[in-house]
Amino acid sequence: MPDVPWVEKYRPRTLEEYVGNREAVDRVIRWLKNWGFGGGKKAALLYGPPGVGKTTLALILAR
Repeated sequence: MPDVPWVEKYRPRTLEEYVGNREAVDRVIRWLKNWGFGGGKKAALLYGPPGVGKTTLALILAR
């Protein structure tokens, strides 16, 4: 079995597994659900200190 970094092996794969600021996660989900309305280009910026789950949340939402 190849060596997989610990952070990849145990990274949450679903929103149910994701532990974090639920209010912020819900806000991002609402934004995504309304993304198609209103036209124009849109972008989201996830920011915060290292290790708080920004990349993990983006990967979960992309799936």
